[in-house]
Amino acid sequence: MNTPAPSELDILYPNRDITVGGETVTVKEYTLLQQMQHHAKFTPFVAGLRAILGDGSPDDIKFEQIMQALSDNYHDIIELVAISTGKTPAFIANLEAKEGEDLILLWWAVNSDFFTRKAVQPLIEKLAKTNAEKLIGANL
Repeated sequence: MNTPAPSELDILYPNRDITVGGETVTVKEYTLLQQMQHHAKFTPFVAGLRAILGDGSPDDIKFEQIMQALSDNYHDIIELVAISTGKTPAFIANLEAKEGEDLILLWWAVNSDFFTRKAVQPLIEKLAKTNAEKLIGANL
C-alpha cells in the first residue's frame, strides 16, 4: 500500500481531531505503556497484517486487505480505537457507519507506523539472520 511519507508536522504532532457522534474526539498514538498493557489486543490484528504481507513489502498491501484484517478482528479493533481516543468501546461501536469509517481511517493514519513496524518485524529478523549467516560463511 503506497502511503505518503509523514510530514514533519505529522511526526511532531501525530494526534488528530475528528468530530464523530456529535463530539470532537482526539485520536492519539499509542504510548509505550498502552502498547505493553494491550499487547494481547494488538496481536491478532498484527498477525492478520503479517499474513497479508507474507514475504512482500508493506507497499504491496492493498487497502481492501487492511479493511479485511480490521473486520476479522473487529472486537479488538473497537477496543483499540477506544484506547486511542479515550472513548468507551460502546461509543465507538455505536457510531453511524460513515463516522465510524472516518474514525477508523484516522486511527489507522495516526497509528499505522506502529502496526507496520510490528507487521514487518519478522521480515527484518529473517533478513538480519540471512545477512549474518552470509557474513559468517564468508569469514570461514
